[in-house]
Amino acid sequence: RRSLMRELDYEEEAESLRTLAANLNQYPRIQVPQPIDELCTSRVLTMEFVQGKKIGAASAEEKESAGGAALAEELLQAYIQQICVDGFFHADPHPGNVLLTPQGRVALLDLGSVGRLSPPMRELLLRLLLAVGEGRGEEAADLAERIGQPKDKFDEGKLRSAIIDLVAIQHASGSVKESNIGTVVLRVAQEAGDAGMRVPRELTLLGKTMMNLDQIGRS
Repeated sequence: RRSLMRELDYEEEAESLRTLAANLNQYPRIQVPQPIDELCTSRVLTMEFVQGKKIGAASAEEKESAGGAALAEELLQAYIQQICVDGFFHADPHPGNVLLTPQGRVALLDLGSVGRLSPPMRELLLRLLLAVGEGRGEEAADLAERIGQPKDKFDEGKLRSAIIDLVAIQHASGSVKESNIGTVVLRVAQEAGDAGMRVPRELTLLGKTMMNLDQIGRS
């Protein structure tokens, strides 16, 4: 309920647009449309118009002209900063919310859903991502236990076994590097929930964000 109410408060979304633009001002090819203050209320959000195409609808020629690989790298760096440094990130970068502009920039739309990470949570999530990506299952299991809150029927053995197996299988197949680490993070959250742990919203938001970001990067 809290998440939905925040998404429906357009004054809060307008403030998120301002914050993200300020945080990413050193990335010249990342654009965040700004609110038009005199035309905004809690029920109406008016932003600068951005001309562009959804990233998935852009032609191969348009992507090549924009310098696709370099643009994807800058977008990734911008998200690393959001998650690991700022602790405030655009949590819904699905292809409909990301435009390729005629100037070869990436525009991030729709900040109704944002993630906020405290410094301790930021460090734990970063360490979890590194452990998963590098195939360190025991460490990933330790960190998953620290991130969540155990309920009365929490089964520690079930959680550890599931996460160690998940990381080992993914790493052995090479799929962590070749496909989507966001999917693996969501699987970690699911296994933690199944084992009787209360999973923080931040973990599932981060997994969803990375899953969508991977799709954008490939495009």
